[in-house]
Amino acid sequence: MSFYVTLPSHSNRREFPNNQANSFKIRLPQPLQLTGGGWQVGLSAISLPDARVNLYELVKKNGYVMGVSWDQTYPKPNGKDGEMTSRVDIARTIINDVKDLDWVVDGVSFMKAVIVHLEQQRMEMAIQGGRFTNDQGKHTYIKFKWEGEDLLIDNTHICHCGIGKTPALTIYTKLALKMGWLRQVDTVLILGPNLHQEFIGDQVPNMTKPAVDNDWKDVTDGQGNAVFWTVRSILPDYLQLSMSCNWRFTNLNVAFRAVVGEPTRSLHVYSDVAGSTVVGNRVTDLLREIQYKRQARGTLYFEPLHIQYMSLRNEVVEMIHVQVAETIGRGGDLVKFGEGHTIVTLHFKKA
Repeated sequence: MSFYVTLPSHSNRREFPNNQANSFKIRLPQPLQLTGGGWQVGLSAISLPDARVNLYELVKKNGYVMGVSWDQTYPKPNGKDGEMTSRVDIARTIINDVKDLDWVVDGVSFMKAVIVHLEQQRMEMAIQGGRFTNDQGKHTYIKFKWEGEDLLIDNTHICHCGIGKTPALTIYTKLALKMGWLRQVDTVLILGPNLHQEFIGDQVPNMTKPAVDNDWKDVTDGQGNAVFWTVRSILPDYLQLSMSCNWRFTNLNVAFRAVVGEPTRSLHVYSDVAGSTVVGNRVTDLLREIQYKRQARGTLYFEPLHIQYMSLRNEVVEMIHVQVAETIGRGGDLVKFGEGHTIVTLHFKKA
């Protein structure tokens, strides 16, 4: 004799208004009378919402992430035929602009989301008949390029347009530190292991040229050595990169996981329907450990190849409580899911 019971987390909201995907109670339509002994229960299947990535671990709420500027040339209003003018525009991404995107699951997708947001703003500011190049065909905006999982800032053919007009890229300093683009040694900031400087054609630029010819004005490290980046203390503090060389951002996923957490991990499903078990030095109501992989597909479905059965706690079951908790970090903390519901299917059988 056996049967299945399906428990959706969004049921019984009237009686249990605090039901959530990570913790919910379900009162059965009729009590289960499982007398006679020998009854067992096991997790047959579970459907879980995709756990939302907490990007506030990278940048606080409403915090600055990245900004760019560019120069756009366009026909001069009310000007003569062919007469052109230009203007500098800026765009920025704050963490709120990307925090709710379900497809942001790792460092690469995070950076792609930030860049897409910046590029969308540039396109929205495009003027009819304008262009993002100078008279020599040099591009007047930041050119992002993906090479596998590396992000390259390609300045090979960028326009060094003079003070205020050369394209600029700025990054929130605390984000740069967390992602390994900067590293702090005592009170000094240096380039981190995940940001690589690449000279164009192996030619080291002359950083002492006047700023009208070069986008960077003789920035040194305090010992007379020219550097190609600086940290400015304007709120928000930001890292600014020179356009006189290329920049390669590496190990994006590794750095992201170190801050935000692993996309694949074990979760514990607890329920008071079965007897208690010993886990480590604790007695708990652990029903099953499952493997969870954040995939940005909305839901994750887990169906074990072999059901692990446990003896029932009570012969009469009127209400069932289910919780889904973390096993790493502060083990026992409820999982922070995104939008959606949990659906648990239990299999009851008489041994």
